[in-house]
Amino acid sequence: MSRRLLITLHPIHLHKIRLYGVKKFHIAHQYGVSDIDIKKIDHSFITEYDFYLRSIRKCANNSAVKYIQNFGKIIRICLSSGWIVTDPFANYKRKIKIVDRVFLSQDELQRMADKELACDRLTQVRDVF
Repeated sequence: MSRRLLITLHPIHLHKIRLYGVKKFHIAHQYGVSDIDIKKIDHSFITEYDFYLRSIRKCANNSAVKYIQNFGKIIRICLSSGWIVTDPFANYKRKIKIVDRVFLSQDELQRMADKELACDRLTQVRDVF
């Protein structure tokens, strides 16, 4: 496969993943159907999806915001293609919260390095880490 073809396929693959999350979980859960017309997506759909991610899926703020941002990319494509005329994200506010990450101590890193793992795949992941 050429590099040019991979670059073209990559965004298509991402869009399929983004749509899968919306269709599989929110549309099926909220509306009881497997698909919904893009023209029926409005501001209330976005806020319901946000609520669904935070409550049913138990996503933290930054995860929910990322799902919503990815869905927003699909909506922007629909807007630019003329498939929908109004932006359902027009009054929707989302904000990533800064997370204070805790780093592993030298002792914790050494215990991970010394750990015997049953699976070669896990050993390889540990070694990369």
